[in-house]
Amino acid sequence: PGGPAALASDTREEVSALFSEGRLGDAFAATEGIEDPTLKAEWRFHLLYNAGDYPGALGAARNGLAGAPEHAGLLANATRCASVLGLGQEALVWAAQLESLPGPEGETEATARAREEQVGALLDEARRIADLEAAGAAGEALALRVAMGGLVLALGALLLLARVSR
Repeated sequence: PGGPAALASDTREEVSALFSEGRLGDAFAATEGIEDPTLKAEWRFHLLYNAGDYPGALGAARNGLAGAPEHAGLLANATRCASVLGLGQEALVWAAQLESLPGPEGETEATARAREEQVGALLDEARRIADLEAAGAAGEALALRVAMGGLVLALGALLLLARVSR
């Protein structure tokens, strides 16, 4: 009895139980026993996100997507996490990939509508964050130009004073 499939199932149950008990560090360590890299990435994302380690959670989603680029759950997680981190352009990339995925075969109309609404909400949030990101970058560029202009004026004034004082 048992074997690799049973071991994998036991490991998933162990990770789930440890998470339920709030033992996130132990649950994360137990993910090492999950052989399926996509499932491992999902669990690691879930654990890290719930622990508040958003950069780590995004890294887990990225790792999972490297091997399963059309995994809807990981794409949604990556979009959500990139948005939380203020990485609007990255969130837009993940959201666009998620939006381009077809629905599962045999999906009901109601389920398709709900999925499209969820994807739309993620895409809207990614757009909002990307707009804020762009506005911040534009503000930084303006501040830099103003500072450089002030520096040029100050240098000009110093040169003028140096000539006048001769």
